[in-house]
Amino acid sequence: MISSNGLKTLNEYFTRSEEMYGSNAFLRFVENGDDKSVSYSEFMNRVRKFAGYVREYNSSEGRKANIALIGRTGFDYLTVMIGTVYAGSVIVPLDSQMKI
Repeated sequence: MISSNGLKTLNEYFTRSEEMYGSNAFLRFVENGDDKSVSYSEFMNRVRKFAGYVREYNSSEGRKANIALIGRTGFDYLTVMIGTVYAGSVIVPLDSQMKI
């Protein structure tokens, strides 16, 4: 278990988790009827890639992207949520099944 020993940001927690558990399963899920497993390192590679897109947008627009995320929860949803935070931007997750 990760304690707060000197860690101050979510990015530090994500990075420390990858260092500690790299090849261990981070997430298990079913996709098209097949069982899938993603390691901490695989997940963080996706997170960093998405964060790179967000940072690129931020610099090209000259401002931080604030992202509203609506969709079905799952691996991609989680990647976008964590990737946005990792990039230093704000994310607002919305529930696609919420009755308005």
